[in-house]
Amino acid sequence: MCVSVIIEEKWKKAILFAIQHTPDGPGVYKMLDVAGVVMYVGKAKRLHPRLLSYTRIDSLSNRIRRMVVRIASVETIATYTETEALLLEANVIKKSQPQYNILLKDGKSPFYITIDSSDFPRLEKQRKPFRNTCKSFGPFLEYVDEMLSSLYQIFCIRSCSDSVFKSRSRPCLQYYIKRCSAPCVKKISRDEYTASVKSAIEFLSGKNEDIKKQLIKKMDEQSNNQNYEEAAKTRDKIKAVTALLKKQFIHAKSINNADVLAAQEELGVVCVVVVRFRSGANYGSEAFFFNAQDISENIRADQEFGNSEIIKHILHAFIVQFYDKISPPELILLSHVPHELPLIKNALEKRFSRQPVLHVPRKGEKKEIVQQALVNAGIALGKKISDSRRVADAIGEIKSFLKLDREIKRIEAFDNSHLFGTDALGAMIVGGPDGFYRKSYRKFSMTNFMGDDYCMMKTLLKRRLEDQTIKNLPDVIIIDGGKGHLNAAIEAVADTEAKNIRIISIAKGENRNAGNEVLYTDSGDEIRFKNSDPVLQYIQILRDEAHRFAITSHRNKRKKRMIKSILGEIRGVGETRKNALLKNFGSIDKIKDASIIELESVPGISRSMAKEIFEFFRQNR
Repeated sequence: MCVSVIIEEKWKKAILFAIQHTPDGPGVYKMLDVAGVVMYVGKAKRLHPRLLSYTRIDSLSNRIRRMVVRIASVETIATYTETEALLLEANVIKKSQPQYNILLKDGKSPFYITIDSSDFPRLEKQRKPFRNTCKSFGPFLEYVDEMLSSLYQIFCIRSCSDSVFKSRSRPCLQYYIKRCSAPCVKKISRDEYTASVKSAIEFLSGKNEDIKKQLIKKMDEQSNNQNYEEAAKTRDKIKAVTALLKKQFIHAKSINNADVLAAQEELGVVCVVVVRFRSGANYGSEAFFFNAQDISENIRADQEFGNSEIIKHILHAFIVQFYDKISPPELILLSHVPHELPLIKNALEKRFSRQPVLHVPRKGEKKEIVQQALVNAGIALGKKISDSRRVADAIGEIKSFLKLDREIKRIEAFDNSHLFGTDALGAMIVGGPDGFYRKSYRKFSMTNFMGDDYCMMKTLLKRRLEDQTIKNLPDVIIIDGGKGHLNAAIEAVADTEAKNIRIISIAKGENRNAGNEVLYTDSGDEIRFKNSDPVLQYIQILRDEAHRFAITSHRNKRKKRMIKSILGEIRGVGETRKNALLKNFGSIDKIKDASIIELESVPGISRSMAKEIFEFFRQNR
């Protein structure tokens, strides 16, 4: 009882201290635990009453109460307006990824298709579309690679970098497979190439049917002139256009550029589907999932929110985070009116210097498009729930045969990768009831093992379990290997303070065929499952993901070493310049393709050094 009082005093003092040292106006507050980890970020029109509401612990839900009693300190940031507080809250959430907030876990930006402003423009995809480009189209959420491949086939525009373009003396492979017109060696005139680029821009601007009609007319003329070979090439382009138009299954007449945000909730899970329209054409969709319990409990903990609907609050948080760096279109169609809509509009206007129209359509084509997005959200939600149930059932079976008396929340799978003992690397992936936790994946560089897999596995696990930067320990560890690997893992766990972790190894069965695997446990059990058993399939998925991550990481490590070795052959390029070049360009291919001006822009690379690097790769092509 005494301990309970001490804990209560700590968190209450932290909140009251923050109130005393914070002006009673708009702002953002962060709740931190004893390790300084941000657990929750919130914003308020008035900070004092908002923070004070957390001291009334009896009115809080169990989950929020568990968070509140862990508070060691509260940090506040005052802002001039509530709009600024909303923007700051979104930035802090994205940076800190607090456990108790609604989190947008997309990680990567969508792609744009760009056409640059050079004399012979280049067609490519970029995540950041506004660098050295005269035209950009997107963002694309789906089939961007198919779109790009078809555009190369239809319009034969170059994809190579400027340095490669300038140094070519004969056509590359793209010309011979009819995906480039080879302007580098003047296989096409500048006027003809410019016309192709113009047609590509028109196509991407929504004039798809016009381009198709032009190609049909051109094919008829070539056929009438008995130029059958060229007519066949044009026919193939028409097929590519038709296939591409089928991908854009909806072509909206009443909207030009718009995003559609539709949300559905079922069994405690909320799905938000984003559908993008540009120039009236569908540019793909993407689904995002959230735990409805998180927001419902936060609503109850926050008196200003009252009893507003969960979906409205999730849309509120989603819109502000989703349009953090991605510029919104002029129109955003919504399935529901989000919480604090005027505040969201002001925040977007402040961030992008313009205010998009946020609209819930009531009739017409816009309403039909939103309804279709809601149908897609329902389909995605059904699949997500079904997958989650299968994972939950499989984890339940693992808990059963391991005879665990606690829930399994975190499973870690490990694998090693090396090439005859060189570039050795250990990989850890993390899974659980909510799928893969990719932000928790880790790589470990391993040395001096000379192909001893058992010793390598033991060292890998010891390093992981002793790593203080990884806060959560696993409930179960899965090893790719047989009894030898299992014993090495058992020894590693025994050498640490992590005594409650259970270990499973999955060994290849007869003829090393998938489906014939044998599971060995740290309690001495040997378990065989049927090929169709969901438990075996789930463990196989974890094992294969660990193997994929290990192999990919090992290849990247080996490639980086080889790149550094190649760069080391250039006179005057030491470790500092190697690292600077790799940091700036990311790969040896991009360094090879870079111009002297691009090389010179790298910190520590002078013009004479840039010429040296450029000439080295030009002579060694």
